[in-house]
Amino acid sequence: MKKLACMLLSLLFILPLASAYGVTFYNPTMNPQDGTLFEKVDQGKLYDVIIDKDGIDLRKVSFKVNKDSTTAGITVYHLVAVPPILPELESTYETLEFRYGGFATHEVTHLRFEFRVAKDWLSDQSVPRDTVAMHWHDEMLDAWEPLSTKITGEDGSYVYYSASLDQGARYFAVAKSASGEKAEAPAPAPQKVVASEPVKPAPAPAEPEVVVQPEPAPVAAPAPTPQPAAVPQPQHVGGPATVDIAPEEKG
Repeated sequence: MKKLACMLLSLLFILPLASAYGVTFYNPTMNPQDGTLFEKVDQGKLYDVIIDKDGIDLRKVSFKVNKDSTTAGITVYHLVAVPPILPELESTYETLEFRYGGFATHEVTHLRFEFRVAKDWLSDQSVPRDTVAMHWHDEMLDAWEPLSTKITGEDGSYVYYSASLDQGARYFAVAKSASGEKAEAPAPAPQKVVASEPVKPAPAPAEPEVVVQPEPAPVAAPAPTPQPAAVPQPQHVGGPATVDIAPEEKG
């Protein structure tokens, strides 16, 4: 019993102290986790870590490293309990911790994040969708630095985003942008231009057909009626003309 009591007292003392120094005690039930280890990581090559775990809305991480490594990769933890060493961040949707295997944090380059935010949360928190940003924790400044974030799409339940960082970091948070910078909206899809057929000019009205009537053939003048030739009368010279009357025949 004494040993058990001592252990409990030790835990009660160690846990707050560990949290104060940023040490996280991982419990898969409390802190969902997912990640990928690669057998070999080549310098300068891009690698994708697909996150497929309930409770984590970071869906994909892409990265490069500046050295060759073996058995290397990234494990992502969704922190339900945020370590006290981290500064507060207004309207935080998700706090994440990255653990790197096979390389150090400063050896990571070209981080790219694809994540989503539930529309219900945006509505409940009165956070406009274009004010959401991915943040990284700058340990030197002990401050959350927002990253330039783009809206990439949406469905019935989520709005989808992407962001990039040229260096590695340990802690990340999806929250309302600390700088007030708005997320870039997706470019509108190009409209398909349908080439319209050229408008054909209306045909000119047809000229009325001119029917040429044939000229009537000239009517021939009637032939003159032949006149009987005049019978010349005998001319008697010197005295009256005598007419011989033939005697009537008696029957």
